Amino acid sequence: MTGSLAIMAAIVALVILVEHWFPWQRLLHRDCPRLAAYTLTAWLLWAGMRGAVLALWVAIIAAGVATVGAWAIDALLGMRDTIWVHEHGPTETE
Repeated sequence: MTGSLAIMAAIVALVILVEHWFPWQRLLHRDCPRLAAYTLTAWLLWAGMRGAVLALWVAIIAAGVATVGAWAIDALLGMRDTIWVHEHGPTETE
């Protein structure tokens, strides 16, 4: 987790630095207004965060499905054991 945060921080810093020193004059034939550059940065970061939010939701949903699946398997095994005991009687350990 800490490594992921460090990578994210490095990417954010690199995007800011690249946009700060990007040769806007050559591309736009004029200077890029600071507000436009920072808006672009915010948009890029938001687009990146969408991926992180999507990954978070995928992890949450997968964990929920696995948990419900485990509960369902436990319930089925419990019912199977109950049926077995009902049909064959209790074992010596019960």
